[in-house]
Amino acid sequence: MGKVYLVGAGFGTPEYMTLKSVELLKNADCVLYDALIMPECLDFCGESCEKIYVGKRKNNHHLNQDEINEALFEASQKYENVVRLKGGSPTVFGRGYEEASYLKERGVESEFIPGVSSSIGVAEIFGIPLVDRDSNDSFRVITGHTTAHLKEILTPYNDRENLLILMGAHKAKKIVSMLLEKKGYPSDLPIAFLCKGGFDGGEKIIMSLQEAYDMGEEFFAALKEKTPLIIFVGKTAGF
Repeated sequence: MGKVYLVGAGFGTPEYMTLKSVELLKNADCVLYDALIMPECLDFCGESCEKIYVGKRKNNHHLNQDEINEALFEASQKYENVVRLKGGSPTVFGRGYEEASYLKERGVESEFIPGVSSSIGVAEIFGIPLVDRDSNDSFRVITGHTTAHLKEILTPYNDRENLLILMGAHKAKKIVSMLLEKKGYPSDLPIAFLCKGGFDGGEKIIMSLQEAYDMGEEFFAALKEKTPLIIFVGKTAGF
């Protein structure tokens, strides 16, 4: 029985991977990798390493989560060193803990290897500070993947806090409306749409919340094609 390493690949580009993740890929017998992993990241693997794609994008799941869990278990029975290469960091809006729990229940050892989470790194790539002592003391990171619980997750506006919303491209218009209409966010507060951070073609779109609110459907439709996307709302978004 082998060991499974749940490895964060960061933004999914080789330049932002950690030395630890590269070392594990070099020694891996099998790698199961996500959709946002650039092919170049797999160049670190040895020639004999089996590479299995288990990517999930919106409305296009190569394998569902139960199938991924089982594929990890099967790989652990066949290989000594198994790498589950995940975008970002394993437990930051990922399924890393679910996968580790599934393996533990079946007697398989696993280990988390952190990656550079987009929740921190992407804003910095675009020159936006997460915290500036004259402007804010904290930042919140939430998921915009579903708006089912968004009213509860989104707290009323805090003048000393930045808000980062991951996976919110398909709900961006609704999110902007909710911030202005329900949560008391100022209309002149900067909002940045950070597109494809760390990848070629990365783009930063900055405007006020009111300007975003007034944008037409074409703008929000275009955002859906610019994923991965982070919505950054707060004073430092305009720095």
